[in-house]
Amino acid sequence: MNGPSSLSLQSLSRSVDQSRTRASYYQGPKKRFIPPFVRRFFLRYPTAPLWAVFGLCSSAMVFPTAHGFYKWSTLSKEQFYTYCQERNALSEERQKFGSNLWFPFMGKKFDERPVESSTVSN
Repeated sequence: MNGPSSLSLQSLSRSVDQSRTRASYYQGPKKRFIPPFVRRFFLRYPTAPLWAVFGLCSSAMVFPTAHGFYKWSTLSKEQFYTYCQERNALSEERQKFGSNLWFPFMGKKFDERPVESSTVSN
């Protein structure tokens, strides 16, 4: 067994051995903002952020279509036709005159508040 194969295995095993010193033995907790499981996930799947952004943008474009498909599947033909006509008329009124606009976080109570005059009376 003193052939060239055993000699090469011994030399390989010597180069693979590791030794730790007192300074390198203890690895304390690392204070990082991102948890380790999130870091591992992004290391394993580096294109995940791109797919997440693509999914958000796609869902924002598909959601109105999905709502229309839901109405189409639940209403009868006549009801869906009248729904489309009313929706198109409302959309046209919003485009032409700016009435019935919808703003986030502003409901009916916001519209009913009295408008304060900016003139100062002496």
